[in-house]
Amino acid sequence: MIQDPVIYLPLDLVTEIFLLCRTEYSASGDSFPGPSSLMPLTICQVSRTWRRIALSMPLIWSSISIDSLTKKFSSSISQSWIDRTKDCPLTVDYRMSKNSQASLVLRHQLYGHIPRFRNVTIQPRDVSQGTQFRNCPLLETLDIIQPADQVSAPDEVEGLGQMIEGAPRLRRITATIACLNLIPTLGAKLTSLHLTLRDPVCTLYDVLGQCLHLRELTFACCTRSEKIADWDGLQNSVVLPSLEVLSTAEIGGKEVETCILSGLLTPKLCKGSFLWTEEPRSAQVLQSLLCSSTALRSLSLRCFGGLGEHGISLLRHLPSLSEVCLTGAVSLHTFFCGVPSAVTSTRLLEDMVLGPAADTLLPRLEALSLDTSFLRDEEALISMVESRFRTRLVSPSSSVARLRRVRVDGVLSDAGSLRLMQSCDEVVSCGRAVSR
Repeated sequence: MIQDPVIYLPLDLVTEIFLLCRTEYSASGDSFPGPSSLMPLTICQVSRTWRRIALSMPLIWSSISIDSLTKKFSSSISQSWIDRTKDCPLTVDYRMSKNSQASLVLRHQLYGHIPRFRNVTIQPRDVSQGTQFRNCPLLETLDIIQPADQVSAPDEVEGLGQMIEGAPRLRRITATIACLNLIPTLGAKLTSLHLTLRDPVCTLYDVLGQCLHLRELTFACCTRSEKIADWDGLQNSVVLPSLEVLSTAEIGGKEVETCILSGLLTPKLCKGSFLWTEEPRSAQVLQSLLCSSTALRSLSLRCFGGLGEHGISLLRHLPSLSEVCLTGAVSLHTFFCGVPSAVTSTRLLEDMVLGPAADTLLPRLEALSLDTSFLRDEEALISMVESRFRTRLVSPSSSVARLRRVRVDGVLSDAGSLRLMQSCDEVVSCGRAVSR
């Protein structure tokens, strides 16, 4: 009988392979052959040898999702899963989509293992009753998810506070919440925050000012339009000294975004995503914010139409910028400097390839993707590319980029492909590549 080759590998190497499998499986999402949280069962199904090895490795069983387990298995099988973790630190998703009997039983089974929790995903309501979470000596990361339609009661805030106090090794908190009253409790260790704003809150800056270690901040907003003007009640300003990533692209209106950004100071910001219009005040506020962030490398603007004078001026005044992504109302238009690809439309292409910002933005561009549905004809597309990139063949010392690839989401004639080949090394049209 042919033996399974895995038995000839050192156990520590097999462990690394299985852990890598779990990581890649999780990254792929809930796809065949089942949810990523049930990956160890998939390994056990490969062969009897793999099953025997997997059962001897507590670490690969150490990730537990209440929903995934209780949707498929009885409480006795869930208990067997927990037993296989031995004394290994646990990663637990404590959320339940519904209060089924099996889910409640598994929760109670896990109460006795809370001191082993290392990474936890939880809802505020999960810690509102009892004192089970007061002792979390191994807890390192806490991910708090609050549904947008829920409001945190005082006992939930108190419960989270007790959980954090009982976790001396806690170093990172991420939160997706809609209630500002949670932030003071989380502030000292909060590193990532997705904040849904229901109504204008004049204390927003005061609350954010307590988040000294916040590195990533995303604003979303479901404020009713008749209350937009109330956002002007925000007072003074706030410095977020550790913030590296800021996004307001999910906010429902430019007026709200402008009011919020007008008082933010982010000296270490390196990546931002914002709405964009040519309205003078909003453009001025955004330019003031970004120009004070000398480390800004990546900028995404959700804009309608071209950049205009204010947009071009903004891009020219960001010396560290290496990536620009422009999203329009009809289709996704992106433009990258120094990275492999770019997508744009006629108006944006004219602004950046032919406009006054081109000398600043084009020097490192290596590839260009064009959506011909935005162009009037093939000649317009080719002329735009030729006007900027063909000069590199004439003058090797030119600062214009060495364009390596042009990808066209449409059909190019053979003559058109040959003309584009004078300005780049490869042309791809409808999946068909033509190279020099």
